[in-house]
This record gives sequence, structure tokens and C-alpha cells, in this order.
Amino acid sequence: MERETNFVQKIIVDANKQKENIKKEAQQEAQKIVKEKENQEKEFFNAEKKLLKNELENLLKNEKDISFIEQNQVVLGAKQQMLADVFDLALEKLKKLPAKDEALFVQNILTKFASDNDELIVSNKKGEKERIEKLSVFKQKKLKISDVSKNISGGVIIISQKCEQDFSFEGLIKDKYQNSFYQIAKQLF
Repeated sequence: MERETNFVQKIIVDANKQKENIKKEAQQEAQKIVKEKENQEKEFFNAEKKLLKNELENLLKNEKDISFIEQNQVVLGAKQQMLADVFDLALEKLKKLPAKDEALFVQNILTKFASDNDELIVSNKKGEKERIEKLSVFKQKKLKISDVSKNISGGVIIISQKCEQDFSFEGLIKDKYQNSFYQIAKQLF
């Protein structure tokens, strides 16, 4: 019986050793799995952190870009208003031209651009029609004052059979503004 008892004890001892080995291996495997999971979580966290950082940087950059564009629009609007004011001032100065200077201006325009028998649209200013009719070029080229009326402050609009040429103060300023806007803006700014 002692032999049987020793044999059972040996089996129990061996089973306990095996149990301890299995338990130790299981603990090591569990620690390995826990460590792998911790590393995966750490990598995931770092990747998410980097992603969030990039998103925040992009948002900040976009906000800066939008702010820069808005500032430029405000500045551009102010510059455009300045240029418009300059041309408005030029128109006001033309409107205040003495009658003698305006007559000389119209005389030169008609000499260069009017053809025989063209019609003219003139300003509604008092005595303007009579002043233009007294010009030598008006008589030489047999020009006529049109019955058509347009609200112009000075200068003339020449109507020929082929086209209409606007030499009114408003037309000249508008044309000059459109043709020189970018060149003037470049020089000023």
C-alpha cells in the first residue's frame, strides 16, 4: 500500500508541477497578450493623436487663409472705392470746365471724329446747343443737333450712319476707368 500511496503522491506531485507549469505558461501568455494589447492601444492612441493634430493644423490653416482672403477683400474694396472716387473727382472737374474750355474741347473732338452730316447729342445745359452751333467745325461739317436727348453733363455724342461715339464727360470717364483701371491700380498699389 505504501507503494500505491507513493505512486498516487507522485502522480499528485507531478500533476501539481504540471498545473504550476500550465499556470505559469498561462500567466506568461496572458502577460504577453496584455502587453500586445497595451502596445496596440498605445499605437492607436498615438495615431489618433497625430490625426487630430493634423486636423487641427488644417483647420487653423484654413481659418488663417479665410481671414487673409477676407482682409484682402476689404483692402481691395477700399482700393476700388479710392479709384472710383478719383474718377468721380475727375468727372466733377470736367463738369466745372469754363464754357470757353469746354467749347474748345468739343471743337477738337468734332474736328477729329465727326464726319459730314453727323448728328450730335449735347448736354441740356442752358445755352449749350447754341454754343455748339456757333463752332466753326459745326458749320464746316454740316452737323446737326439731334432731337434725341440724353442726360449728359458736357461733351457730345456723335451719331453717324455707322456708329455712335460717346465723347460725353461721363462716357469719357467711364471709358478711361475701364481701360486704365488695372494699370492705375498697379501703379498706385
